Amino acid sequence: MTGDIADAKDILTVGAVDPNRNRAPFSSMGPTADGRMKPDVCAQGFIATVGGQNGKTSIASGTSFASPIMAGMMACLWQTAPHKSNFEIMDAVRLSGSQADNPDSLLGYGIPDFMWAYNWLRKNWPETKKKRKPDASVRTHRLSGGSQSVTGLFSAVMDKERHHRLPLPAF
Repeated sequence: MTGDIADAKDILTVGAVDPNRNRAPFSSMGPTADGRMKPDVCAQGFIATVGGQNGKTSIASGTSFASPIMAGMMACLWQTAPHKSNFEIMDAVRLSGSQADNPDSLLGYGIPDFMWAYNWLRKNWPETKKKRKPDASVRTHRLSGGSQSVTGLFSAVMDKERHHRLPLPAF
């Protein structure tokens, strides 16, 4: 295999952002060697609250902290729709990103809004058999904020400026 592991096809690459939603200086940028968008999405990985070896929380930085936050949130999302494929879950997360309408090589589709992704999956509940890539026509079907919630499933804080939720680690 040549290239960076984050260049692999059919995976979700996670970049890191700081608490103000800015790209962390150590977070890799895209595109891939064959021109695909990377990273796909971002989570807080700079000045992140993490579990320490002594059982206490501490502050650390790295995409190694952004990726588990994203993986945990995606696992929770997939539990709400176990009949969906991994590609459908990844599509929902990408489409819910803070810059899904204009992805770039710094933050990809941006910071996902998992409540939006959950609602989008519910709206598109019937199973689809083929892998579908996100495109502009799908992005126009965004749901309004609404008041639906998944009790106890998502820990999120509202970003007042952009009305997207930022995933928080559950400590």
